[in-house]
Amino acid sequence: RRFDGAAPAVPLPDGFDVARFDCSTSQLCSVQDAAYWNHKLHDWDSFLSYALLPGGMFMLNWPFHCNDYPAQGLFGSRAERAETIQRAKERTLAYVHYIQNQLGHPEWGLADGVYPTDDHLPLLPYVRESRRVVPVRWMVEQDVVPQDDSGENAVLKDGVAVGDYYLDHHHDKDHRPPGERLGEQYPDNAPFQVAFSAMKPAGVEGLIAAEKCIGVTHIVNGCSRLQPVAVAIGQAAGEAAAQAARAGVGVHDLDVADV
Repeated sequence: RRFDGAAPAVPLPDGFDVARFDCSTSQLCSVQDAAYWNHKLHDWDSFLSYALLPGGMFMLNWPFHCNDYPAQGLFGSRAERAETIQRAKERTLAYVHYIQNQLGHPEWGLADGVYPTDDHLPLLPYVRESRRVVPVRWMVEQDVVPQDDSGENAVLKDGVAVGDYYLDHHHDKDHRPPGERLGEQYPDNAPFQVAFSAMKPAGVEGLIAAEKCIGVTHIVNGCSRLQPVAVAIGQAAGEAAAQAARAGVGVHDLDVADV
């Protein structure tokens, strides 16, 4: 949040080099080459407006050379998970340090009293992609990217939720220098439906998947992961569970039209 005067200083965690944050905004960017940036170079004002909240609060959620952290370790052992979360926290703290010092905005610091945590950070990290069920039918790119010149996706017979976010992925390699990047090319998608068959695990009764655990491919996760879509999926999952319980039938026997 924005403090009156200087915020409590955030020290730079051991082993972090703030040079990794070069060109996160135009306020401090040593390379004047759009091909190197691989994104629109935002100034400080547009950086703030991206996630400014009421009460002088700000949600630090910036993909460009910022606090995104590759988190494969979340899906390992308990120790690997704890280590990954700690490293992700340290990257965020390093970026707050960078804001206060290199970018010259000491008035911005960690908001206290928002979370019941000693470090003032959230209880859990925001994870963009998770393990997913093996579904009755996978949702694939062709379900969210129009397959003709209409610019619209075909209607799914078992669609139970709607989303309209574009495809994107925040890979750590996306913002490396040319030649070191992952280089994924994302097609233009359009408003899409979420299929109930992607929420039903194949060969498993009594379980309905929701949010990021539904049966979608890596590409589809780029647009199905957004919170408004996740909320709609959750509402559909809750309705389906209630109908199954009331009728005393299995999830796979539900009439999707009723859902």
